[in-house]
Amino acid sequence: MGNMPTTKQFMFLGREPVIKRTVRQFQKCPEINSIIIVAKKDEIPLYGDIISEYTKVISVIKGGNSRAESVKNGLKEVPSDADYIAIHDGARCLITPNMISRIAENAFIYGAATAACPATDTVKVISSDGFISYTPDRKTLWNAQTPQIFKTETYRKALYSCSDFSNITDDNSVVEQMGVKVKPVDCTRTNIKITTPEDLFIGEAILKMRGQKY
Repeated sequence: MGNMPTTKQFMFLGREPVIKRTVRQFQKCPEINSIIIVAKKDEIPLYGDIISEYTKVISVIKGGNSRAESVKNGLKEVPSDADYIAIHDGARCLITPNMISRIAENAFIYGAATAACPATDTVKVISSDGFISYTPDRKTLWNAQTPQIFKTETYRKALYSCSDFSNITDDNSVVEQMGVKVKPVDCTRTNIKITTPEDLFIGEAILKMRGQKY
């Protein structure tokens, strides 16, 4: 986001902060019982209004120096009776309760499921000399999104047994290292991650397309 004065979670998409839109979708989803927010230490006070408005939020805690540390901090707050855990990027505020429910249903069946969508671009693999090495079959390629939902104990075991996070880019990769199969659930290309200033305009267009106020 360049030199923006705040993190993308607190940038406004329309009239509301990105993170508020995100939390609302999980609040509305019947499969979600509790919400834990892992945040930057200096932004924790900003979550006061969200905590008061959304009753499923049980805690807002400080993240770590890495993604893995932040997830571990969040896991410590997960209720002991939680059979499944959904890990979501707060910047994906265009997720919907229906999408979350469909991923949860697949996780209940297969033990692990993730939001995703089929790749539409042709992907090229580049070799060390900087030239195209080969072109994988696009029919086998999907773009991973969040939320990613797993049996809690499976994910906990995978996270704490993983010794090398250098090639870990999402939570699916954590359980994949243990041989766990993850079921992709098509959540369409509208489940975008707010990453650049242009994404805010795309997000408004998606809300308008859905007939939602923004």
